[in-house]
Amino acid sequence: MNTAITGILLGVLLRGTLLQAESTNSISVREPWSNIFGGKESTFHVSVTGPNAFSGRLVWQLADEGRTLVRGEAEITVRPTAPDAVVLRISVPDVKPGVILQTRLSLLVLDGSREMGRLEKTLWVFPEDALTDRSEWLKALRLGLFDPVGKTAKLFDGLGIPYSGIRAVDAMSVVKDGVVIIGEGVSFNDYRGLAAGMLKVAASGVSVICLAPTAGEIELPSSVSRDLPRPTTMEFQREIIIRKLDKRLDPEGWAPDGQSMACGLAFRGERGPVIAEVGSAADGWPWIELGYAKNNAKFVVCGFGIVGKWADSPTPRYLLVKMLETVSDRNVKK
Repeated sequence: MNTAITGILLGVLLRGTLLQAESTNSISVREPWSNIFGGKESTFHVSVTGPNAFSGRLVWQLADEGRTLVRGEAEITVRPTAPDAVVLRISVPDVKPGVILQTRLSLLVLDGSREMGRLEKTLWVFPEDALTDRSEWLKALRLGLFDPVGKTAKLFDGLGIPYSGIRAVDAMSVVKDGVVIIGEGVSFNDYRGLAAGMLKVAASGVSVICLAPTAGEIELPSSVSRDLPRPTTMEFQREIIIRKLDKRLDPEGWAPDGQSMACGLAFRGERGPVIAEVGSAADGWPWIELGYAKNNAKFVVCGFGIVGKWADSPTPRYLLVKMLETVSDRNVKK
């Protein structure tokens, strides 16, 4: 079909004036995420199921407030069962640094001129660099990084994120300001005293973010704790915390495999201390947040795969920024 006819059909899609079938078919998109990179190709698998079986066309467009950014069509075979999946490879337009664009992917299934189903999916287009115009802000955070695994330090170095290395667990106790980050992939079993040390640093007035540990446990402050200062607040959150931090971010289902969690924390303890044990993503909570009175400091254990997913999705990049804003109270204009 030529470009002019495709454009007419897309205009009809928006106005909803096509002849509709008595029973429309069901359209589904395999990929659950809505966060994509500008200036890159994004792939979506579209399936259509009965009750109507036919060979037709899937017409699609990506638009921004009525302005078509890119569009196309593909042949599709529809069956009540075992539907074919049409692979859409969308060349997403680039976006300006610092601009996050809300777009709409519109899908229309046609049997000749008869509409057999339609679907719309919101897609947020992000620039690759989540740190545009934030160099001074990053310096002001005074990040300290304990990263025996080395992956977080490598990422920060590549991004130009300034930090001071913390070489030993005991060295955390001398940190008096800024934000302490525990690099992704650390095991509390390998570093005795790390879990308690993080809590003591947070209680002293320095915020702490622990990125997706792999093993071990954390004794949480409670009424039976003797050595740990008690926080003023304690929260356990599931994936919805991501949407609370930024409504544009995917709470779950990150590219490329639909997984967002690297680990979960499960709780145990009846009459003794409350223990948060690191386990698989399916077994626990991905977010623990404690608040302390001094300097409004926070202690956060984040089970989402920030470093491991960095190259695959915009979500971990912008989630890291939101976490740093949350624990530091040093926000910048968007």
